[in-house]
Amino acid sequence: MLTKLFKSDISIYFIGSLLGKLVGFVMLPIYTSLLTPEDYGVIGLMVISLGVFEAALGARVAHAVPKFVFNTDEQNEKLAIVSSALSSTLVVGALVCTLFYASSQQVSAWVLGDIKYTHLLQWYSLNLLFSGLEGFGMMYLRLHNRARLFVAVALIKLLMQLGFNILLVVYLRMGVLGVVYSGLVANGLLALAFTAWILRDVGMHFRSDILRQLFVFCWPLWLSGLAMLYMTSTNQLFIRYFSSLTDVGLFALAMRFISLIALFTWTPFSNWWQTERFKIYKQDPDYQNTYRLIFHRVTMALFFMGLGTALFSGLVIEVMADEAFHDARYAVAILAVGASVQWLTTYCFTAFFITGTTSMLAKLRYVHAAVVTALLVIFVPLGGFLGGALAVTLSELIMFSLTLPITRKLVQMGVSAHYVLTATATLVGCILINEFVLDDYSWLLRCVFALVMLVVGSLSLYLLGCRSLGQPLFKFSRAR
Repeated sequence: MLTKLFKSDISIYFIGSLLGKLVGFVMLPIYTSLLTPEDYGVIGLMVISLGVFEAALGARVAHAVPKFVFNTDEQNEKLAIVSSALSSTLVVGALVCTLFYASSQQVSAWVLGDIKYTHLLQWYSLNLLFSGLEGFGMMYLRLHNRARLFVAVALIKLLMQLGFNILLVVYLRMGVLGVVYSGLVANGLLALAFTAWILRDVGMHFRSDILRQLFVFCWPLWLSGLAMLYMTSTNQLFIRYFSSLTDVGLFALAMRFISLIALFTWTPFSNWWQTERFKIYKQDPDYQNTYRLIFHRVTMALFFMGLGTALFSGLVIEVMADEAFHDARYAVAILAVGASVQWLTTYCFTAFFITGTTSMLAKLRYVHAAVVTALLVIFVPLGGFLGGALAVTLSELIMFSLTLPITRKLVQMGVSAHYVLTATATLVGCILINEFVLDDYSWLLRCVFALVMLVVGSLSLYLLGCRSLGQPLFKFSRAR
């Protein structure tokens, strides 16, 4: 069962997720040539500002739709669930967009330190409406296993963003404003198309009782989402407060590379896992062993990608970016460890969704927020953006160790703490060797050495995984 699932849609969702994020990396050489680290920091803080409003007031119920749809066999009930959730997303998104627009001057002064960025935030506020509707549409595609259409939509968005970025940023030299405009146009067109299509598909079947059930399920997720945003974004606010917008830009560039870990592993897996985890628990009599195999494969993939990102990001930054951005490589090496563990903690959260105890998830998020705040207060004043990277990584390690015993009491998700510990030690060891052994040698020699370390580290991760699982992580068939 598991092999069939993995070979079907997950690879297609991987392509879609890759296309959806590719524009950010294609444009990086241009951004780091035409924009300053300070400009890059402004973009990062704008994303944070929007995210705070979205998490605090967005009240999105799309996360609950797959669970409620799969829990009923009545077609009319399913239509009412989707229609009610879409209506909520549209109305609340418009309201929050209006509130953000009205307070953009205050946000510019508090977050960016100057009201001259007000007009950027006003335009950017439209994403509060567009991104919610676009995200709902992508969820709707996954809900109906429309994996190929998922990829087609991601490709269309990539081409639109890439085209508008080249026009506005490269040719018209509009800087940060050009980045904002290109994103708005692409998100707006997709939001409009998805809304029209879903309404035509399901019609208007709004029911307040269903919306109330969706809200009851999701309210702890909204609270945890706000805490999650705080944990992932407050580091940049601390860096701006204790250091500078330039350091914020370096940290933002490092996080862009770190996002590769999720892009190539967790995001495509999550697109499949978001609905399949409920199917497996409900329909697979041997779900515990299925979960166990899934966990070990995901862990291997995450740490492999974390290792590759840490080893090669510095080499790529040296080639594509201005020298002012080069120090970001050290933050990437630190953050790669935390990012690899972060998504394993998210995997453990499945137990809360299955058992309906999402309030516990919210509580853990706020514990995490307290932990990361304390670490940021200690390390950012000492080390700027590198101190922020260290604080984030330590907080992820702490939270995994706190979350695992709690989720084990609810559902056995097949998590092996020993494998995570040994994989983390392997990752750290390879990074340290790579950073200090050939640091002063030529770029080509360091590239070859990084490749050797990737092979050695990957083989170690695979063997450790096989030993922990008690069987091969992957079965390779011989060609006849």
